[in-house]
Amino acid sequence: MRTDFESLSLTLRPTQMPQGGYGQVCYGETKAIRLNEKLNMTMRRRLPWFHDGFTRIQLIVSILVISLLATIVTLKLRSVSRRANRIKAESDIAQLRDALDHYFLDNGCYPTTDQGLAGLIAAPTTGKVPKGWGGPYIKKIPLDPWGNKYFYQNEGNSYILKSLGSGGTAGGRAKAPG
Repeated sequence: MRTDFESLSLTLRPTQMPQGGYGQVCYGETKAIRLNEKLNMTMRRRLPWFHDGFTRIQLIVSILVISLLATIVTLKLRSVSRRANRIKAESDIAQLRDALDHYFLDNGCYPTTDQGLAGLIAAPTTGKVPKGWGGPYIKKIPLDPWGNKYFYQNEGNSYILKSLGSGGTAGGRAKAPG
């Protein structure tokens, strides 16, 4: 007995189907194969859920699930972005702190508030002018991750150095989205 498709002989005969539709019964070697497109059409008319496409409810549910997943991914990406900005700000502040410490070792004091962080790049010419300036102590003063300048204030033998965050104002209030 050969099993390839060429050896299979089929005879097609029209027949009455139990559900009232018409179809064809294929008789082969030992198996009968039913091919019935009209049965599908009959079932579509009788059962409203038996169809090829999506219902409105299925589409709405699919859209809601996709929207929910998109929202979750967006929130996750935002938290990753906020974390990356915070880490960059911490790194920049550490770099500026090192430059300020080198300035202090050479000059015995930190740049005044008026001189600001610019005193790390070029020798200050106003205020308390340092005599042992050995800079530049840093190539460029970085902006914080939100595009604002870092806040610097001299308090004698100490200083305040911080980022004002996304709002760019004291108090840490973020800008309203939009």
